[in-house]
Amino acid sequence: MTDTTTSGWVCSRCSTTMDASAAFCRGCGAAALSAGTPRRTAAVPFGVPAALGPRVGAYMLDSVIVGVWFFLSYVIVWLLTWALWQTASTTGAYSAIAYFGAFGPAVLILAFGLFYTKAQGGRGTPGMRMLGLRLVRYDSGEPLGFWKAAGRNVVFNLCAAIIVGYFSPLFDTSGENRGWHDQATGTWMIDTRSAGALRPVSSVREAPVPTSSVAVVADLDEPVVPRATAESSVAAATPAVYSAPLASAPATAAPAVYSALAAAPASFAGPPAGGVISAVPGSAAPAPSRPSAPAHEPEDLELTRMSAGAPAQPRPRAVRLRFDDGTVVVVSDSALVGRNPAPRTGEAAGELVALADTTRSISKTHARLELLGDELSVIDRHSTNGTGVVIDGTATPVPPGGRAAVPVGATLTFGDRTAAVEWA
Repeated sequence: MTDTTTSGWVCSRCSTTMDASAAFCRGCGAAALSAGTPRRTAAVPFGVPAALGPRVGAYMLDSVIVGVWFFLSYVIVWLLTWALWQTASTTGAYSAIAYFGAFGPAVLILAFGLFYTKAQGGRGTPGMRMLGLRLVRYDSGEPLGFWKAAGRNVVFNLCAAIIVGYFSPLFDTSGENRGWHDQATGTWMIDTRSAGALRPVSSVREAPVPTSSVAVVADLDEPVVPRATAESSVAAATPAVYSAPLASAPATAAPAVYSALAAAPASFAGPPAGGVISAVPGSAAPAPSRPSAPAHEPEDLELTRMSAGAPAQPRPRAVRLRFDDGTVVVVSDSALVGRNPAPRTGEAAGELVALADTTRSISKTHARLELLGDELSVIDRHSTNGTGVVIDGTATPVPPGGRAAVPVGATLTFGDRTAAVEWA
């Protein structure tokens, strides 16, 4: 799913450059996988950047819970203070009760604050868990832990003291919605429900699936020796397996293989009845004498090999987007679509498709398109009015920051604009 190097890696899904120690892509949430490095498992499931709406909703839910706890703290302390005051009889008792009434609520509120911070650094607060949000470390996707969550809360309250700190996530132009408190403490609020909400794109994978030609190369590394069993007749009856062209095999190996196959006469269909054992199993068998072959045999074998190995015509690896205003854009690798699209830092973008937007329904960088193999996918960039895929009249919205497969013949929606997808 990603390409790794010694100094870092670049996500093959969204082309975001990451540090070598990062286990997930901060752009799309893809796990860092490579053939030489084992998978690094994060302690929490990774998602996509949380949208501002769910974040505000989680904050409001937690605020209600905090407000209820504050109210109950004062009520409980007041009732206990009143009951103790009725039974007090000395000056020292009255003083102790007064201190309890003054500082009791603060102790209960502090205890709740510690619980709230611990929840932030672990599985999430009640509001976050109800809306599928999670706080993780920005560089690895792992839980924050108590002290990192406490530091984030300190910075958040300092920023909130100047009011504008509440709105600092709006100033993040990368689309990750990280406020000043997130950037200062290396944290990130993610949405764990958006990942996998739509059908995953099957074309996004770490490496291509091995083809049959790879298995043939492995078989040809061993010498081909005719056996005096029924297996030889079966193997000789299917020479097409060895007639496939092999680009990675040595140039001199192919004639030897065909010669060995051609040298197996029909007399090898079975052992001679009552014969004497002339070879010990496991030892090298003597090379059989090659019968005389017609003069045109090499040409026939060569022609057979070439005809069997003729590659199929590759399918065109480009799609055409035909927009509703008549604009036509050809995408052969990737593209960013929006009112004035711009790639993120370290992101590779093949095409920048700027759309006319008289209704202001398209975000600056609305969505990203990726063509991998013969499958097209669209990634929403937390656009204001959303991205959708229309298949046979059925519209499916793409979650904010999520990915969806786009078959040829479907229609993409970017706000009020549409584009038909067809092969170029």
